[in-house]
Amino acid sequence: MLEDLYKHESYPTSVALQIEVMGSIAVSIANRWMLGWPERVKPLLQSGTYLDCLKTQVDQEKEILANSADMSHLTRREILESLIGMLFKASAGQRSFIRSQTCLACRRSERMC
Repeated sequence: MLEDLYKHESYPTSVALQIEVMGSIAVSIANRWMLGWPERVKPLLQSGTYLDCLKTQVDQEKEILANSADMSHLTRREILESLIGMLFKASAGQRSFIRSQTCLACRRSERMC
C-alpha cells in the first residue's frame, strides 16, 4: 500500500481495517474524503453507511480506469478528473463535480464522493 489511511484514529477500528483491506484505491478515496469533507465523513460513519458509499465510489473509479486504455499517458487522478468531470458537467449543466456528486449507495447528495 503506497499511502497510509489519514486520521486512522477517526474511524472505528473495524471500518479502518476494512478500508485498508479494500486496497489502495479505497484508501486514496477515504483520504480524499477525510481531507476535503471531514464534516460529511462523521455522519456517514455514525449512520453505518460510510462503507457502502466508499465501495460504490471504488467500483465507479475502477470501472472508469478499466475503460480508459487510450489514456495510459495520464495519471490515475488525471483520468478520473477528466472523465468524471465530463460526465457531471454534461448531466449537471456545467456544475462542478464536487457540487453535483450524488452518492449512489446513499441516494442523497454528498459533496464528497
